[in-house]
Amino acid sequence: MDDNRQWTRDSADIDGGGVHIFPTSGMVSHVSWRGGDRIVAYARTAAGGDGYYEFRDQSNDVREVGRNCFSSDGHPSMSNDGRWMLTDTYADRFRRRHLILYDMQENKRFDVAMFFSPKSFAGRSIAEHLQCDFHPRWSRDNKQICFDSAHTGCRALCTMALGDLSTGELKTI
Repeated sequence: MDDNRQWTRDSADIDGGGVHIFPTSGMVSHVSWRGGDRIVAYARTAAGGDGYYEFRDQSNDVREVGRNCFSSDGHPSMSNDGRWMLTDTYADRFRRRHLILYDMQENKRFDVAMFFSPKSFAGRSIAEHLQCDFHPRWSRDNKQICFDSAHTGCRALCTMALGDLSTGELKTI
């Protein structure tokens, strides 16, 4: 199978027309809309390799996002105003997962929280996929986030107040 067929890397109108293939080099992982015609995705490009990129829909416009701020894939979610990207990491070798807030305007990363991921929630195989990714997302007013976690030993939906991002009063734990 052609490697490019393994990854979703296109957009289309609601009726299935207007298909546009984004200028990636095969891999596109997790995506989030950033406004009406922009998408942020963890992807691979011929020029930049793997990383977060912002694509303009129905064009070949692409720009890197946070080149020196991220070292791996995550699950991005954009704030209502498109300024802030919320994402996560997979467990590192010490079984720690991080929640990250990234200021798209100032090119700054803020580690909001870190939680231990119990070994019992490590994905052992496809058949026993127990892994619990954070999949962070915003509240409608962008003052709180929620995420899935198993740091207590049980799967749970967690919520966390962020503070007022417009004033820079960011809460971290």
